[in-house]
Amino acid sequence: MYDNPHHLCAQVIACDVKFSYLLKGYFNIDTDVVQRLQYLVNRKPKPQILLIYCQMLENGYVVHGGYSINLPSDWTENTRELDLVYFNSIIGIYVGGGI
Repeated sequence: MYDNPHHLCAQVIACDVKFSYLLKGYFNIDTDVVQRLQYLVNRKPKPQILLIYCQMLENGYVVHGGYSINLPSDWTENTRELDLVYFNSIIGIYVGGGI
């Protein structure tokens, strides 16, 4: 199901501002900063693609202007209802609803 990377890139990626600048600016990939924050705090709506990274454990969720919002202590539990498609020691990419 996830063996076609072009199919995944055609989706909107839920990420914070830090990654949104990279994905939109360099690769012209659509991102949604608000959806990811809503999902990590409230578990809804389920994102199509969710990108997280290890600095979020310490710095929280980066919003506009480089300011961070602290996430709930159990925010990583929310990723368990998504499919993990890529992980290394720095970044995790999950696929959720609508793919």
